[in-house]
Amino acid sequence: MLKEFTRENQSDFAPTKYDIVPLLLNGIIEKINQAKEAERAGCYAEKGFYLGRATGIIDALRNMLDTSEDIAKDLDNIYNHLDLLMQASAEDKASDYLDEALEIVESMSSFAEPELSMDMPLAANSGYSSEVRVS
Repeated sequence: MLKEFTRENQSDFAPTKYDIVPLLLNGIIEKINQAKEAERAGCYAEKGFYLGRATGIIDALRNMLDTSEDIAKDLDNIYNHLDLLMQASAEDKASDYLDEALEIVESMSSFAEPELSMDMPLAANSGYSSEVRVS
């Protein structure tokens, strides 16, 4: 008979929700920069691809919020504003919107360092998975 495989010390390898927030914010920064570069190169389909990826990451962050806390509502408003900036920047030569979004996410990222991110309200059952990809 086959014995069921179990991984010992699994908690040593599993990131927490608080570890993943800075990674997701850095992923948004990366996608916005890639969208700006694609716009400069005149590759508007590629720009749209990166904007879609950034929007997906923003949605993942929004889904992780614990909406019972006041700060979560504020973060949700910020994520909504970022979504609107992504939509507005989809037009040709609309990099001002990307610059504003980049400024917002960079300021959020400076507060989301792993040792500081414990203050970010995340839902207990937010559907978080360690298989979230930022690419």
